[in-house]
Amino acid sequence: MMKKEALNLNLLVLVLALFTVSCSGGGEKWTEQSPPSSEVEETFLDLEEVMRQARVQTLQRMLKEEDPKEVLANAGGESSKILLEVNVVLVDGGSYSVETTRTEWDITADLSQKKSISAVDSALDFAMKGNDVNWCGEPVSGHKFVQNYVDLHEGSFEANEQYEESISDYVDCGSGELDQASL
Repeated sequence: MMKKEALNLNLLVLVLALFTVSCSGGGEKWTEQSPPSSEVEETFLDLEEVMRQARVQTLQRMLKEEDPKEVLANAGGESSKILLEVNVVLVDGGSYSVETTRTEWDITADLSQKKSISAVDSALDFAMKGNDVNWCGEPVSGHKFVQNYVDLHEGSFEANEQYEESISDYVDCGSGELDQASL
């Protein structure tokens, strides 16, 4: 009797394994219509970088337009602490500035740490949610300002440099459009 139960259990495991393989399609298939997953990930990372750059440039302008201490306080204590510790926000005497070059930030690859890029993105988002953009007409939350840029320009450019130029124009109350010579 024990042998028969073991055989039934093995048969059940085999059937479940075959079912799982057949449902998964046997692996990833790549056709002309669907790019390999590495290309999809690159696009996702580029979008994250565009969002990050828009937040950073907007924060830089916020610190110039408003009381920097108030801008950081509105971001929240933990978010402000992260932005200062990783050198996104720099303080020299009473002067505040933003380091816009990500490679200059003191970040770690460990996503569980408060010095990770994920923690920086979250802190930048809190800074955008806690502060308004007042210099381009009607006040709007920094979060909405950045999201409007992304909604308007996602996929518009092929290089990060073009996005940086476009974001700079947008933060200075322009449309974010680039002339054909820039493309």
